[in-house]
Amino acid sequence: MTEREWLTSNDPMPMLRYLLEQGLSERKARLLACACCRHIWRLLPDERSRRAVEVAERFADGRASPVELALARNAAMKATERLTDKANWAAYWTANAKLSGAEGPLWNVFAAAADAAARHAAQQAATDQLARWEAAQDASLREQAAIVREVAGNPFRRTAMELRWLAWHGGLVPALAEGIYEDRGFDRLPILADALEDAGCHDAELLAHLRSGKEHTPGCWALDTVLEKD
Repeated sequence: MTEREWLTSNDPMPMLRYLLEQGLSERKARLLACACCRHIWRLLPDERSRRAVEVAERFADGRASPVELALARNAAMKATERLTDKANWAAYWTANAKLSGAEGPLWNVFAAAADAAARHAAQQAATDQLARWEAAQDASLREQAAIVREVAGNPFRRTAMELRWLAWHGGLVPALAEGIYEDRGFDRLPILADALEDAGCHDAELLAHLRSGKEHTPGCWALDTVLEKD
């Protein structure tokens, strides 16, 4: 995969394959899966499935134990009553013990989530169900590709934090970033961008992402960069 292909892709699968080949971390893989499930949250009415995603999200940052993850995964399995319950299957795979290996659990999360959205759209259509299914599938894949870029950023270009940015005003930048991450206060990312710029950072891509106003998720590459995660 080239940088241009990465930036323009509307299909998450080759992007995931590239990340896995490059050694995607377990934490990033887990948060990618969680973000994918969060995107179809409305299709996950079963509390067992939602809890599996929530526990997996905490597990990614070491805030849930392997036992908690296993219990959540077992409960989520019971929510997959039929093979057609694709959204519930996505949640189940998200709580899998390991996600960052070769095409397997992470791949299954994205495939199941896209299929769940397409099935839902087709079921809501009075006519032209096939056309609605195909349109929803295409839309889901485009949205999932955007999710991958939100979490993984641009793997062809990496931003390294400078000590002077982190030390500015007694560590204001990392303190702001940590608070945003803890609170899931992504609406405060533009404030973080302002602080970074005042500290001397002029990385256009990093600052633009923090100020983009787009929907952000735990694992957001720009926030992770400031926090020096992964």
